[in-house]
Amino acid sequence: MNNNRNSKIETLKRRGRRKHLMNELSYMTLPENAFLDIEENQLFCQKVFTFLQSREEKVQIHGNHYREHIEKSEQVLKEMVKKVKITPTQGRLLFFRDHEIEALLVNVGGSV
Repeated sequence: MNNNRNSKIETLKRRGRRKHLMNELSYMTLPENAFLDIEENQLFCQKVFTFLQSREEKVQIHGNHYREHIEKSEQVLKEMVKKVKITPTQGRLLFFRDHEIEALLVNVGGSV
């Protein structure tokens, strides 16, 4: 019974953190169901990291400070976008938070 109560408390905390993230991103137009269920989110993130680990050509982005990290990340993303033949309308953006990683659904290609 105590386990069930703790699970409910953690779920409520997670919902609160998700609501806070949505408030931080209020400048963006997000799809209605931007979040996966908590269990689905965890499985999705595990699949993403498994895929990334399996890749032979890995890219590491290093900078002297956070602004340089951002600039280098933008440069790598721009290079990757040039290789995309068909732009999807939506994609998952991973947000690394203190307690978890959220795979948030975002609009792509001018509708953001």
